[in-house]
Amino acid sequence: MVFSNSHLALELGSWVYEELGIEGSVMIHLVPLDADGYCYDNAYIEINENLSQAEQSVAICHELIHWKQYQDTGVFEETEAYNGEIALYKQYRNEVRIAQLEIENGWSLEEKAEKARQVLGIDNTKIH
Repeated sequence: MVFSNSHLALELGSWVYEELGIEGSVMIHLVPLDADGYCYDNAYIEINENLSQAEQSVAICHELIHWKQYQDTGVFEETEAYNGEIALYKQYRNEVRIAQLEIENGWSLEEKAEKARQVLGIDNTKIH
């Protein structure tokens, strides 16, 4: 479970938590910092409140990758965190955008599949 003093950190943090399979409670706190973020060995994460929303989002992904590393191996590894932060953020952003489109357009899974078939020129008849 994720706790935070920020709606953004709570929403994104909860998604990353589930995506990475993190266990236990994690606190993400937005505070003034001299860096983008810190992850401590007690599941406490600090994110620089002076960053833009996009920068905060990437920093949240980065620090939660660190927390998952610590849970799995007991150490923080920067290369893995830097390599994964942007990919994780983009995946989250894409899933959020798809959900927004579904709400805005009232699309169901079946309607999306039908629209995809139409765009791709696929006949609805079964192939045997």
